[in-house]
Amino acid sequence: MKTIFLLTKYSKKMASSRVRTFNYIEQGGFNNYQVLPFYNQFYENIIYKKDSYGKFIKLLCFFYAYFIRLISLVMLIFKVTIKDVVYIEKELLPYGPSFIDIYFLKKINKRAS
Repeated sequence: MKTIFLLTKYSKKMASSRVRTFNYIEQGGFNNYQVLPFYNQFYENIIYKKDSYGKFIKLLCFFYAYFIRLISLVMLIFKVTIKDVVYIEKELLPYGPSFIDIYFLKKINKRAS
């Protein structure tokens, strides 16, 4: 069975990912997909806070999101098969170096073939 892995920046709650990704998945009638958002729901709830406490929490959430995304990418390398589709919304690691994206894409392509 073909699985679509959606590596999005946000979950379905945020408009940018909803418009770019989730509307097409739902309209296309795809049932077998797995969403791996970069930011979690906690970050999405505090994204618009303006106090200094919110800035510190945002920074912690950002590093936590990087850590979780790296772990999920390593797990994805071993999980993906030739029948699966990996969809990347924008980039794997936002605000990060592109060589990491290239490295993981090569690993996923090698594993899938």
